[in-house]
Amino acid sequence: MKSLQKKHLILITLNAMAWTIVGLMKNGTIEFSAKARIGFELISTPNRVRVTVNGTPFNTGHYVTTPIIIPTTLGSNKVMVQRAGYISNSSTVVVESPQEVKQKIEMLLEASTPNLKRISIESSDPEALSHLDLSISGGLETGKIPFEMDDLIAGTHTLEITSGLWSKPVIKCQFEIPVEQPEEEPVIIKIEPQGKKIRIQGCKKI
Repeated sequence: MKSLQKKHLILITLNAMAWTIVGLMKNGTIEFSAKARIGFELISTPNRVRVTVNGTPFNTGHYVTTPIIIPTTLGSNKVMVQRAGYISNSSTVVVESPQEVKQKIEMLLEASTPNLKRISIESSDPEALSHLDLSISGGLETGKIPFEMDDLIAGTHTLEITSGLWSKPVIKCQFEIPVEQPEEEPVIIKIEPQGKKIRIQGCKKI
């Protein structure tokens, strides 16, 4: 992602192809049927985006990791991709046959600001914290310690920390990224093991 840091463009490839099931839009959800065999393979950079198909949020509006197969129907399908900090874009994909169809559509999402910021989540003993899973701002990015991200907008963000080893499996905290934060200097959050608990610096528990 370093090579895209200056332009902050997202390249989306939709690969329409034959598939064994299709998602039908009903009551705001996607139900599966074997009547058609159409789907899109979505590939994006960065690989975490929100997707809407024909006005219906895919995966109930949560971020998804691409590449991913997205079910659709025969005919005209409007696909929109979104990511916080970027201008959303959409494209219409026309699928005329349930037979083998290979169609690639490239979409560019420009950053909504030229000053996207960096964050670094660190620990002196990351191995001891390997059971932790991190999620930034509702799944915008996910990962483990050490964790880095270089396209956050300035403002308040949420860090969600989960572990299957805790009786209370989720810890949430908030951190600020100042508008004046230099682009090349990351906001640093430190997480350290403290017995069966953890100590967090740079992020206020909520």
